[in-house]
Amino acid sequence: MDDACGDSRNAQNADGRQCDGRQPYAAYFSNFGAEPAKEQDQCERDVSDRVRALVPLQGGADFRLPTNQHAHADEAQGCWDTDPSGDLCSERRYGEHEPADNQNQRQIMCGSVEHGACCPVQRARIQEPWQNSHMQPAFPFVDRVRYEGTDSRNPFAFRHYDADALVDGKPMRAHLRFAACYWHTMRNGLADPFGAPTALMPWDDGTDTLSNCMHRADAFFEFLEKCGIDRFCFHDRDIAPELGTLRESNAMLDSVAEHFQQHMKSSGKKLLWGTACLFAHPRYMAGAGTSPDVRVYAHACAQVKHAMEVTHRLGGDGYVFWGGREGYSSLLNRDMPRDLGHMARLLQMAVDWKSELGFRGALYIEPKPREPSVHQYDFDAATVLGFLREHGLIGKIALNIETNHATLAAHEMEHELRVAAAAGALGSVDANMGTPNCGWDTDQYPTDYALATRVMEVVLASGGFSNGGLNFDAKRRRESWRPEDLFHGHIASMDAFAFGLKAAAALRADGRLGAALAARYASWNNELGQRIEQGAANFPEIERAVIDERVGPPESGAQERLEDTWNAVVWDGRARR
Repeated sequence: MDDACGDSRNAQNADGRQCDGRQPYAAYFSNFGAEPAKEQDQCERDVSDRVRALVPLQGGADFRLPTNQHAHADEAQGCWDTDPSGDLCSERRYGEHEPADNQNQRQIMCGSVEHGACCPVQRARIQEPWQNSHMQPAFPFVDRVRYEGTDSRNPFAFRHYDADALVDGKPMRAHLRFAACYWHTMRNGLADPFGAPTALMPWDDGTDTLSNCMHRADAFFEFLEKCGIDRFCFHDRDIAPELGTLRESNAMLDSVAEHFQQHMKSSGKKLLWGTACLFAHPRYMAGAGTSPDVRVYAHACAQVKHAMEVTHRLGGDGYVFWGGREGYSSLLNRDMPRDLGHMARLLQMAVDWKSELGFRGALYIEPKPREPSVHQYDFDAATVLGFLREHGLIGKIALNIETNHATLAAHEMEHELRVAAAAGALGSVDANMGTPNCGWDTDQYPTDYALATRVMEVVLASGGFSNGGLNFDAKRRRESWRPEDLFHGHIASMDAFAFGLKAAAALRADGRLGAALAARYASWNNELGQRIEQGAANFPEIERAVIDERVGPPESGAQERLEDTWNAVVWDGRARR
């Protein structure tokens, strides 16, 4: 669960690369008393040049950029305006200016950055897509993705995922409970530490206005409908921006959540889980629930409270805690026992608030060993379970297991799932995958059929999902910049898990692996084994049972034969059909 909290924007420069659209410097630095850089951003100059080249303007003329990527932003983000002569005014204005908003026309006081002069210019009239009753779809290249079978060559069709087909007496959609994540699907511009965003996202004008938040939501629900995904997940700051105060941010979030609610009512889509973004804002640089600053901790608690309220209001099946900053870079400046105690207290307050709200969904912690922290306190499933037991939270909070986080912890996904399942704490899954020889969280689409089968083996053996599901916490590769690639990534992943579901069911029906495992542990079913497992035996009794025996090696584990059996059932049997 990374690259979240709405950190992307979508204006393009002249050569087609996407600009980063970062928060306006003045608004950002005003919180810290520092001065913003004065020079005009190169990306903005490129956008301005592109507008001049593509859209010859007259004063006050209507215009729209190709692909609906709008060349304007609201007053908090800057503006591209026309002066009375029709020339484009491309300077970015950060400062105090009150717009007299008269629908499409605005008078904006724009000052020269160099000498501070102030002159009124008339803003170009822009036809917003959400003001257009005949708004074009965000994804016009596809109607609806449908199941066509394994012989299909249609890239916008499922080959294995037949939503209503029965597997072990239950529809695929009920087994898999697919969800799309809002952060990667709608907000990730595909930047990396070495380069600017590349993603083409024509549904987003790059502003934090309420209308743009709603427009993004419109596009998202169109995507869910066309891709046949029944559920979604979000961070609070994905769907609505962080504003000046928590009260203002909450009000904006409530407004956007109401828009989500309308979409959910009309479409039947459901919220798998919600969460709060407690890692992106600079206040959380040293943690949220483990911050050494009590005011930051208090802000995190209040943010979680409201995010839980919104999740409850939207009928969410769960709420997730992901502690991207809950860790340390150095133990020289951290009090680990105090940090962990503070985190436990926040979680206990969340448990209490869940009860007070009447929220019937599950609470989850999502383990991750590192990144962005050098060491994260919720390192892996076993670490989190130990923490929950120590603080009396076991049984109150379950686990949301992510594949790429298992990789970073040097575990296989199956290991993490089995650890959680053995404790009765396997709640939900963030379905993605990483590159084992790459040291960071790459959040790739889970297109590996064998991996999906291993995941579904554990899920089926655990009795299936109740509140949880398979959330595609995955993003396109930076080179996969077209909107179509969102569909291809999800289609491939849904097919992989549909195959995995069929394969896991086939393995259970075949029974040979289960029989081999039972045979290997058969000796534990005798009297001595049962007394040990029940806690009735002691050292003297056990010693008497073996002191005169010559104990040899156990039976062969037959790993190679079992691996061949697994391959035969999965690849040669019913699962491939």
